[in-house]
Amino acid sequence: MKSKILILVGVIVFIAVVYYQAINSTGGIFDSLAKNLSPKIYRFYSIGGKLEKALETDARADAVRLSTEYLKLADDHKDDWNYGNAVHDANAALGLVALREGKPNTAAEYLLMAGHSPGSPQMDTFGPDLQLADALLANGDREVVIEYLNLIGRFWSPEAQSIPTVLEKIEGGEAVRLNRFNMCCHGG
Repeated sequence: MKSKILILVGVIVFIAVVYYQAINSTGGIFDSLAKNLSPKIYRFYSIGGKLEKALETDARADAVRLSTEYLKLADDHKDDWNYGNAVHDANAALGLVALREGKPNTAAEYLLMAGHSPGSPQMDTFGPDLQLADALLANGDREVVIEYLNLIGRFWSPEAQSIPTVLEKIEGGEAVRLNRFNMCCHGG
């Protein structure tokens, strides 16, 4: 029975990830169909990709606008699998904008708000984007990054073993670069 439940959970996570990726990366018929069936949920699923592009191009006003919208949409979809993505990614984006504008204390506050995400199928498995945490760590804000790593350790199960090692290195003053794809051994 337990193995059947694990298989079912795995299938659900796989479908959610495929659906999320399809909405963020395809156009044409699928895009058009999704928009027409549920414009609000389509926006909730697709806004993350738009936010990522705004940050990549340093379009700060767009990033703030999209983050604010993403958080408002999240309030209407608290039971949705994408809720945790929205909470984390919107707050992390607002923190990156604040840091780029020379406001590290505000960025640190946003990092902790991002860390209070309940997780999501994607973040539980692959982890959250650690760009803001890495930038704050490089800025010397060790304590807030330590607190954030403890927060995300609640849901990021594959890295649960690596996070204490990284925390030990940070607390010991070692140069560490935070990267969700190589947490345990990515030196600075």
